[in-house]
Amino acid sequence: MPYEKLRLELLQARQQREERRLQTCQHIDRTLIQLSLNIPGPDKVPPGAERLFGWGLRQVLELLPLVESCSHGHDKLGPWALLGTGQNASQMKRQAVALEKATAAGRLLDIDVYDHRGRQLGRRELGLPARSCLICDCPAVDCMREQRHSEKQLKVKIDELLSTFRS
Repeated sequence: MPYEKLRLELLQARQQREERRLQTCQHIDRTLIQLSLNIPGPDKVPPGAERLFGWGLRQVLELLPLVESCSHGHDKLGPWALLGTGQNASQMKRQAVALEKATAAGRLLDIDVYDHRGRQLGRRELGLPARSCLICDCPAVDCMREQRHSEKQLKVKIDELLSTFRS
């Protein structure tokens, strides 16, 4: 698939997810958790990624005493789920960060938490460190912006992280 076409399809999928999340926030007055994969590069669902997502979803559901709304699906970016809960958003974000760190492959999960007004809670406002790079210990955002690592380096690391989730 030509790069430009793929880029546009991924952008469209991101926009559709954002619209879905905004609609959900308007209909529920609860904490909203958005679970998805955080896999750099053109292959958003390499072997093992679906199983990692399933594991992550089960872990999130175990943290929640009650899920009050749920929607899920699959698009060009991979699987996703939106979960509404009455749980405190700050507490949930801390648990989400801990879950992302619970296993090496958990770094490939993206667990975003929004409060009852639809405002996303960030790591910084909770005094938590920024997400680190897959390859080095620098903040991931810096490595992405400066393109410090090659696509091949990232693919090798992703394959390594997903190895325990391949059948």
